Amino acid sequence: YLKADARIRRLWMIFGAYDSYRDNLGMTRTRTTYNVTEEIGLRRMRAFGRNSLNISASVRKRNVTSSDNSVENTSNRVKLGVTDRFFEVVDARGEVEKIVDRNYRSTDSPAPNYLYSVGIASRHEWGKWHVNPSVDYGRQENRNLALSGFDVTEFVRLNIFGNDDRNSQLGLNHEFNTTNVRTPSGDARLNRTQLWWQIAPGWLNGGSVRFEVNNNVFKFEDSTRDYRERIGKVVFQWNLERSATTR
Repeated sequence: YLKADARIRRLWMIFGAYDSYRDNLGMTRTRTTYNVTEEIGLRRMRAFGRNSLNISASVRKRNVTSSDNSVENTSNRVKLGVTDRFFEVVDARGEVEKIVDRNYRSTDSPAPNYLYSVGIASRHEWGKWHVNPSVDYGRQENRNLALSGFDVTEFVRLNIFGNDDRNSQLGLNHEFNTTNVRTPSGDARLNRTQLWWQIAPGWLNGGSVRFEVNNNVFKFEDSTRDYRERIGKVVFQWNLERSATTR
């Protein structure tokens, strides 16, 4: 995997990436699959005279082939992103992607997918707490090759994260997700909620403990498939470091 970027002018930057890998390293299979990904993009800082406005555009190409020629897939992506900051404490972002997938061995029809996402986050000081609320919205449209039209997935995600001077952390996440597909009885709804609290008491000698509660509700067009998950976790964490000694 290779990744590089270079500033070509004071406010312009070019970046690129190359990734290549294959399976069957032990040569125990009759077929080897090769994956190659190439990406190049351009970023403009301080666009339109705004110190915090950055605009980026990139193109990515991914090829998957096999040694016996039974697999030949391509995935081409064009992506445009914008980030900005307002009032010194509010960050906003937006992204648009178009991905065209093609499987040359099963059908030559391209399958275009569209992704849209926007988000806003802010930073606040409430007493001894540093609080970071955020909200994100996303939409994905996948072309259904078997049926005319697109399968559409939308989500809204709300997050609140806070930490105090004693290294205590508190978080609340909620996601509402809907999927509308062309296949009959395939629509689905998801409500996911997570609440967690993390502290670092002295008796853990530098470690921390995290208490987490999850409530996930899945609903389908066929109501007999509906179900709910309730999950509770207690997680202990330590950072293990080896101190160097000199002789």
